[in-house]
Amino acid sequence: MSKKKDISEKKNQEKRTKSQKVENILPFELKSLKKQKVETEREIWMKMENYSKELVEAFREKANKEKIDRDQSWYLFYYYVKQAMMYEMAYTSFKYYTTWVNKQLLKNHKEFMNSFEEWITEDNYDNFGRMINKKETIH
Repeated sequence: MSKKKDISEKKNQEKRTKSQKVENILPFELKSLKKQKVETEREIWMKMENYSKELVEAFREKANKEKIDRDQSWYLFYYYVKQAMMYEMAYTSFKYYTTWVNKQLLKNHKEFMNSFEEWITEDNYDNFGRMINKKETIH
């Protein structure tokens, strides 16, 4: 009988060690591709663009509510954004993006201002003396 007890005890110990080993192993779960959403660079760009617009809109609302001049509020916002960019980015990236943004804004502002019909005179010049259609020059 002692042999049977020894054998049964050994089996129980083996089962315990096996169960302990199994408890230490994490189950491997397969994730379907439907659950995993891979974000493209374009989607991340759009998400950050929307967040930036919300941030600016929130600042606009706050600047309108405060007693300080709105222009001074925007100056402070612009100053600290550029300062943070300067600290976070490499100088070449900072210089590239700031000049790129300035060029973009000036180009878009010029197109926006030329879109007003009241700014265009009858002789095809805008109020600043620039010719609207340069193809119609006399040569």
